[in-house]
Amino acid sequence: NCTISPIFENKNKQLKFFIIFEDITYLKQIEKQLIHSQKMETIGMFTGSIAHDFNNMLTAIIGYTDFLIESYHNKDILYNYMLEIKKAGKRAASLSDQLLKFSRKKEVAPEIINLNELVKDMEGMIQRLIGEKISLNIEKDETPCYVKADRSQLEQMIMNLVINAHDAMPEGGTLNIEVKSIYIDKYYAIHYSSLEPGYYNLIVVSDTGDGIDEKIKKHIFEPFFTTKEKGKGTGLGLSTVYGIVKQWKGDIFVYSKPNRGTTFKIFFPNAREIPAFIHNSFDLNQNLQGSETILLVEDDETVRGLIKHTFTSYGYTVIEASNPKEAIHILESLNKSIDLLITDIVMPGMNGNELANKVLMKFPNIKIIYISGYMDNNYNNYIKDRSYHIFLQKPLKPSELLKKTRELLNHTQKDSVF
Repeated sequence: NCTISPIFENKNKQLKFFIIFEDITYLKQIEKQLIHSQKMETIGMFTGSIAHDFNNMLTAIIGYTDFLIESYHNKDILYNYMLEIKKAGKRAASLSDQLLKFSRKKEVAPEIINLNELVKDMEGMIQRLIGEKISLNIEKDETPCYVKADRSQLEQMIMNLVINAHDAMPEGGTLNIEVKSIYIDKYYAIHYSSLEPGYYNLIVVSDTGDGIDEKIKKHIFEPFFTTKEKGKGTGLGLSTVYGIVKQWKGDIFVYSKPNRGTTFKIFFPNAREIPAFIHNSFDLNQNLQGSETILLVEDDETVRGLIKHTFTSYGYTVIEASNPKEAIHILESLNKSIDLLITDIVMPGMNGNELANKVLMKFPNIKIIYISGYMDNNYNNYIKDRSYHIFLQKPLKPSELLKKTRELLNHTQKDSVF
């Protein structure tokens, strides 16, 4: 940026110019980042509104397919058709979930994750992303590789590395992803890494692409650093990966040479905790029957019908409302107690949390299940400090909904299993 100011000297009666040069490169970078962030925020809001309706439809597709599967003998040809419909529905649900995770901000939610299963679940999406020119090879450890981290962040980390590998192989090649458990001894820790000795789980992402020379390799984790053409990269991909790895007390190393491909090795501490689904798993043979009364508030007629049929089939009494206003009217004239409120969060006129607060005024000990096809970062505020309130993401599976309901109703408010 250049500023020119004229200066007239009375003494010499001369006109001179004062010129100021200012380097605003950094400000321009910040401006580009802001514009990019605003675009992503808009995309996130748009995607979320679509996902809400999309997940409602998937709830009906998957749910009613489950009912049909239970009604047919497994040798019936229609049974196999139904299984294919369910598989397609689950793939669509997985795609919707991925879109939500990559297009909106989410609160960090650490959990115990098996890296083997994480990579397996992402395999389809990775294959679609890299295309047919690139061969995908995935190797998993024979034993579970548990780490404590945020699932969405780990998925984002892997996808960023996959995108870089794809861009490095425009003519095709091979992408290898490996998961394994290792032990780092004192010698390796002192000489080769910043990690403490101990057990770690390792993710290796390698490609047969262009590779990186030493000068560039020194800067790849710096924000805004990119070697891609203008408009094809923000320079935030690998810096985001680095931030995620460090946040969960891991470390990352890169090995590369020009024309010999690139390998990223990511170390995460082995989780000492046992995953909740192992030591607190739900007994699949447990009786799912119930006699409790449920107030169901859902503005989508198809989803409401599915949920009502699910619970009435197992002995529950369901009082349904198509919107919060109707639910409040029912409450005012109700002369019996309610054990559970199931409410969608995103509804016209009043959201699910506002409705729940009104229900709690009449039934302070009621338990609540919030459901939604799309939810922003505030949903945790709805269940904060309330172990007897939970959130379930659509699309809902009837069997899972029954299990979670039975778990919730079987526990007292003093429990904190959720």
